[in-house]
Amino acid sequence: MRILDDLCLLLNRWRNALFHFRCPAENVLLLLPHCLQNRSCEVRLAGEITRCQGCGRCKMVKLKALAERTGVQCYVATGGREACARARRPDVRAILAVACKRELAEGIRGTFPKRVVAVYNKWPNGPCKDTDVDVGEVEAALASMIEDHLRARGKQDR
Repeated sequence: MRILDDLCLLLNRWRNALFHFRCPAENVLLLLPHCLQNRSCEVRLAGEITRCQGCGRCKMVKLKALAERTGVQCYVATGGREACARARRPDVRAILAVACKRELAEGIRGTFPKRVVAVYNKWPNGPCKDTDVDVGEVEAALASMIEDHLRARGKQDR
């Protein structure tokens, strides 16, 4: 199955590179796995990231700020089925998904033909426990998906 997952991710990368797709920020879903949240946090972020208290023990506070700054939808999923259900909503036209390879491949297959940009999370503590992501990589990927919107928003902020 790992070979099929790798092939799915490769084909998705090629699709995104060959047929660049942009859409309004409000139609982009930033989909995050719950394992990015620090396990010792008292507030579980299943669902909306807005409940994040900003303790700084994980990257959720930075991802929350990024979502607010760019105007994208943001959702913290506790599992693959829940993530796919959220991504299939009609108001979602493109997805920036952060997850492990297996979950990303399943999500790409489960939400096709919607556009999915995949960002791999890191496992400094093993799989599904206090995982990590490069917020700069997430921000760059979002900028490529909603570039015109970000430029307009940046001009407004000055």
